[in-house]
Amino acid sequence: LNAEHVTAANLRAMALVRLGRKAEAMQSVDYALDRAPEDAFSHANQGWNHLHRNNPKQAEPLPYIQGQYDAMKKDVLDMIVAFGSKGKAAHAAGKVA
Repeated sequence: LNAEHVTAANLRAMALVRLGRKAEAMQSVDYALDRAPEDAFSHANQGWNHLHRNNPKQAEPLPYIQGQYDAMKKDVLDMIVAFGSKGKAAHAAGKVA
C-alpha cells in the first residue's frame, strides 16, 4: 500500500485506534481529509475516532457526507472482508506469523 494514499491513511487510523493510539489515529484521519475533503470513508473514520475519544457530538455525520457514506458502505465492507480473507489464507499457508 502507498502510505500517502487516502485509503491507506484511513486503514492506518483504524489500526492506531485499536492500538490505543487515538491522537495519532486522528492525525492520520486529518491527513486523509486534507487529501480528499469529501471522501466519505475519511469522514466516517473521523466520526468513529471522535466516538473512541468520547466526543459523540463531533461524531455526527455532515448531511452531504451521509449520502456518500451510505452509497460507499458496501464497497468498504467488501474490501475489509477481502483483505481479511487474504490475511487468513496467508496465515494458513505459513506466510504470516
